[in-house]
Amino acid sequence: MLRPGTGLHLGCHWLVAIAFGKGIDRMILTRVGRIDYSGEPPRFVEQIVRTAAGPSMNLLCAVAGYGLLRVLDGQSATLILAVATFARCSLVLAAINFLPAIPFDGGLILRAVLVRWLGEPRAERVAATVSIVLMWGMAALGVATRQFVLTYLGVTMSYDVWRTHLQRPAVAASAVAS
Repeated sequence: MLRPGTGLHLGCHWLVAIAFGKGIDRMILTRVGRIDYSGEPPRFVEQIVRTAAGPSMNLLCAVAGYGLLRVLDGQSATLILAVATFARCSLVLAAINFLPAIPFDGGLILRAVLVRWLGEPRAERVAATVSIVLMWGMAALGVATRQFVLTYLGVTMSYDVWRTHLQRPAVAASAVAS
């Protein structure tokens, strides 16, 4: 059930990119995945709308799925289960992707807003710090609820954010020195 939701999510990013006259060169689907868009770097509004498009589609799918469940009373149990699973998965995808933590869409939106207020270097540090705190919170929630996949994702993603967004200046400086 995650595949249709993920496909709609990515498709919506792509459609909004097309609406702004851009395209997508490639998508990297890993835990720190990204989308490489073609064309000029986006302006602020384009970046926010394009980034919010994916999780907004998931939220719309969840609302539609839960609405559909209200009219399916008395229908096949299999159909109800399929719609309920799709609605729940869509809601989870929306909630996770709207988290203000990098690499989720909410974290990319947070970083874009912070860049406007704080400038890029400081915004990068603040967004990365917020992301790490949220990811450690997710890891703790995973321990508390015995959902250890959350713990794994929280720890590994916070490490990825730390390495990519907070250690980059140190790595670049050491490369120049050698």
